[in-house]
Amino acid sequence: MKSIKDLLSNRGVVILDPEDNTLSGGEHAQAVIVAALIEHWDRLDGIQQRGIVDALEASTVMTEEAEQWARDRIRPTE
Repeated sequence: MKSIKDLLSNRGVVILDPEDNTLSGGEHAQAVIVAALIEHWDRLDGIQQRGIVDALEASTVMTEEAEQWARDRIRPTE
């Protein structure tokens, strides 16, 4: 079984140092979240992991839909 760090890395998730003061706000947030996942993920059982994954998936879909809605409204009309 691969570690969560390997799985994240294989999926192209950049593993940043949360203590790096040059990170943007989004990069820092990602670094903190990824660091917490790496530290704690393997302590969770499958049901706990699935609950987090399902909630993150739902949140991601809502964010993507909101971003698309905003992009559709800021494009110049042709």
